[in-house]
Order: sequence, then C-alpha cells, then structure tokens
Amino acid sequence: MRKRNRNPFHRSSKKPVPVRRPEQAMYTPAQRAQLEALDALCGRLGRTPMREELPPCLRMGLAASFGTLRNAFFQLGRAPLSAQEVRTLRHSFPSGH
Repeated sequence: MRKRNRNPFHRSSKKPVPVRRPEQAMYTPAQRAQLEALDALCGRLGRTPMREELPPCLRMGLAASFGTLRNAFFQLGRAPLSAQEVRTLRHSFPSGH
C-alpha cells in the first residue's frame, strides 16, 4: 500500500468557505465608511460597479481593508460582475469613456 503525502494546508472537504456576512462582521469605522460608500455607488448605478467606475481612493482602500475588491463586494452580499458583463457594459459606453 502506498502512503499518501498530504499537504497540511489542503482541506479534505470540498465545502465552500462561508463568506462573512455584515451582521456577523466587526468592522472598523473606516471599513464601515468604505462599505457605505461602495453600497451608495451600487445603489446609484443599480448594479455592481466595474473597477474603473470606483474612485481610486475608495478602490485602493477597499482592497487594503478587505484583501481584494471582490471580497469587499461579497461583504455587501453582492457578486462582482462577470467578464462577459464587463465586456457588454464597456461596449455600451460612449467611446470617450
């Protein structure tokens, strides 16, 4: 019988890792302000914004606070746009944008 060498960081189950929900999270005041600004922008657009639609200071702050912009969207319960959705939105903008 062959011994299996396992990576100690490899999870044995294939269950997805749960996303931390806002009601379970303990955010700092700065993180809460960033999420509120992101939520307000999502509300104005009526969808999840593209990366280039975020002000640079907010985009960099969210990435620094939550690790990735994608994770910041998940904190609000929103899914990031797919590559296909981004392509469609970019084609619908005027050429000057």
